[in-house]
Amino acid sequence: MTSWEIVGVVADEKGNGLDQTEDVGAYASFAQDPVVVGLGLVARVHEDSGKMIKSIERAVWRVDKNQVLDNPMTMGRIKAESVTYRRLPAVLLGGFALLALLLACTGIYGVLSFVTAGRTQELGVRAALGASRGDLVRLVVGGGSIPVLVGVALGLGGAVGLTRFIRSMLFATSPLDATNLMTVAVLLLVVALAACLVPAWRAARADPMSALRQE
Repeated sequence: MTSWEIVGVVADEKGNGLDQTEDVGAYASFAQDPVVVGLGLVARVHEDSGKMIKSIERAVWRVDKNQVLDNPMTMGRIKAESVTYRRLPAVLLGGFALLALLLACTGIYGVLSFVTAGRTQELGVRAALGASRGDLVRLVVGGGSIPVLVGVALGLGGAVGLTRFIRSMLFATSPLDATNLMTVAVLLLVVALAACLVPAWRAARADPMSALRQE
């Protein structure tokens, strides 16, 4: 039986990658366990770690000038390289998501603006029959908001349904980010509101008699 001297306890660590669960293990000094595969040197510095690599190499070579330090790296670089194969799909997915959001905002604004502008005569007739400008604006905004609300609800449901796929591409974060989901939903609603409000306000200020004569 080998005797070990415990000198301290450290926090959990992800030695197999940031996307893996914490490893269960222990550190052993070279004096207690000289048969080590993949012996490594870890140094904690208070300065720029990138600049300290050369200083560490010189310190090691002062002890043994024939000792080779294979691929010295900072901890930041090690972490970055561990997620390199995940970064490209994540960046592509994020870019496509931003493009889809832009297209959705443009489509919502274009369609609702066109539909609302086409109701100018209708709104003029309603105004001639006694409807106030506020009534007309509420009518248009309320009617235009319904399909957008339905679309947002379906989109949120789709996001929840795709959590398993999204979770496979992420780690240390939740695929159901309430802040992002609410931000996108509010953005789409604001775009829909602007698309309805501007044409509706213009139509509400039109001369009702002109609308009646056109009818």
